[in-house]
Amino acid sequence: MTWNDIFKIAVIIIASAGGIGGVIVAGVRFTSDIIAKNLVNKYQLKLNEKLELYRNKLDRKNYVSKTKFNAEFQIYRDLSSAFFDLVAVVSNLIPDGYIMIPKGEKDADELENELYTETTKCLERAQDVLNKNAPFIPKGFFDAYDAILHECRIQRNVIREKFNCSNLSPDKGKPEIEDYKRTGEINQKLHELNDMIREYLASLEVTE
Repeated sequence: MTWNDIFKIAVIIIASAGGIGGVIVAGVRFTSDIIAKNLVNKYQLKLNEKLELYRNKLDRKNYVSKTKFNAEFQIYRDLSSAFFDLVAVVSNLIPDGYIMIPKGEKDADELENELYTETTKCLERAQDVLNKNAPFIPKGFFDAYDAILHECRIQRNVIREKFNCSNLSPDKGKPEIEDYKRTGEINQKLHELNDMIREYLASLEVTE
């Protein structure tokens, strides 16, 4: 609205009001309306700015209740424990690098049998923990854990071949180069998965 428009309106008000009192009343009302409108617009602008900042903050953080956070934290703690134990025993069963081996062939065979048995137990535990918590973790995390589980099972099955009577190979149950390499890959995958989960938990904002 220009000053020209304001002047025209003032003239009309004077003509219709019939006196100075009417002019003052009309002027006060007119001015109040303009001020009120400007205040509303200014407030709305600030409110929109605050809402935009809040939306941006929501994009960076995932807000969860304390109860949900504690439940998720316990799930990842259980998974971390089960898969650490599994990868640790697999790393001894088919090592990626240097490992102490008993001097006698009989002692070495007994150690391998013990590690094989322990690996089977750890596989079952890791599988149970993962599947029981499957509905409560992101699919990406589930798939990553499941992939580690699958490769650990391959390692266990390499050694299991020595108990396979239908396998007549003299080298049955003996790991090959790719098997030793696979153990290193398993360790790397678990390390990377732990980093992803650490970042995910850090992104959660706990609310009361």
